[in-house]
Amino acid sequence: MRSPRPQRQISSLAFPTLMCAVASLGCYKYAPATLETVPVGSDVRAMLSTTAQEELRDRTGMNTAEIEGELVEKGDRVLISVKAAEGSRMLGNDDLYQWIDVPRQGVVRLDVRQVDAVRTGGLVAALAGASVVVLRQAFGGSDPDRPDPGGGPDDSIVGWVLRFPIFRF
Repeated sequence: MRSPRPQRQISSLAFPTLMCAVASLGCYKYAPATLETVPVGSDVRAMLSTTAQEELRDRTGMNTAEIEGELVEKGDRVLISVKAAEGSRMLGNDDLYQWIDVPRQGVVRLDVRQVDAVRTGGLVAALAGASVVVLRQAFGGSDPDRPDPGGGPDDSIVGWVLRFPIFRF
């Protein structure tokens, strides 16, 4: 009778790699900017003054200190397109947007959304590392610390068997 094959342990790098991927999921950051330098069409976050917040609440019922969306117009009043509702499959998956205008003086601070190269690089590296670990576990890479017990399949077909490991932390 063959002895049961020892269960493979997950690589010691898999858990830290997974945690790095989760921690770096935010590939964007907001950088401070002035209204004059931000082009129309940019994704922005506008911090509002108390007066602008009260005016917005009276006009729209929105009680918020910041507005996040796409800059549509910048004149005496700043016009920002914000997502009002998620789309549904029944209605064609189109999100609903609302244009919000506030006085130019009511924008205390404006941040522009940018790609964070460090976080994006970290995410790509973490996903690549996780892929290597999963592929190695699935296709059974060689383990120099564990001798071949013999009696297994010929080495020429070992790489063709796909195993789906179950990880336990």
